[in-house]
Amino acid sequence: MSMAIKTKSVYEGEDKGEGRRLLIMRIWPRGIPKTRFDEWDKELAPSPQLLKKWLNKSIPFEKFRSGYIKEMESQKERIKTLAKRAKKETITLFCHETEDAYCHRKMLKELIQRC
Repeated sequence: MSMAIKTKSVYEGEDKGEGRRLLIMRIWPRGIPKTRFDEWDKELAPSPQLLKKWLNKSIPFEKFRSGYIKEMESQKERIKTLAKRAKKETITLFCHETEDAYCHRKMLKELIQRC
């Protein structure tokens, strides 16, 4: 059975096919209404320390990636729950990053798909 998981920036327009909208950021994005998302899970975002290092460019992307994946080991149950839900409904993961390639939402999607 396949999973329906999408990823988007909070700054992209809304689409009907987004399904369940899940914000995965530590801090609510400025200017975005609370009604835009169905859920907000701060624990699926990178730690403030890791994110700060990445945003300040003091670590390369691969180090950010490995750090995030390691942090998510403590969130295995949450990730498994999302995997079960994604088999039944579309889930769209949102964060502020505009480039999908350099965002934790893409990494989280991969972790969910491995379950």
